[in-house]
Amino acid sequence: MPTIVWKKVVRIQREFLWGGVRGGRKISWVKWSVVCREKDQGGLGVRDVRLVNLSLLTKWRWRLLQPGLPIWKVLVAKYGNHICHHVDG
Repeated sequence: MPTIVWKKVVRIQREFLWGGVRGGRKISWVKWSVVCREKDQGGLGVRDVRLVNLSLLTKWRWRLLQPGLPIWKVLVAKYGNHICHHVDG
């Protein structure tokens, strides 16, 4: 996800939580890092968009690199085995 997109998503989350409106400023009484903590750690359990995106990308990369999956077979059939060298480096 491009940086500008996740920043906009976080801005929307913050405006919703703090009741702010575009152009207006409201006081944030708690750090965003505290808001993103798990509930049992004193936070609200709001997911960090950057971490969620990174974990989903990692999951798809892992699935892509698994030799038994059909998408891997399709890519190897189309582009050949040499694409492995580009992924490893």
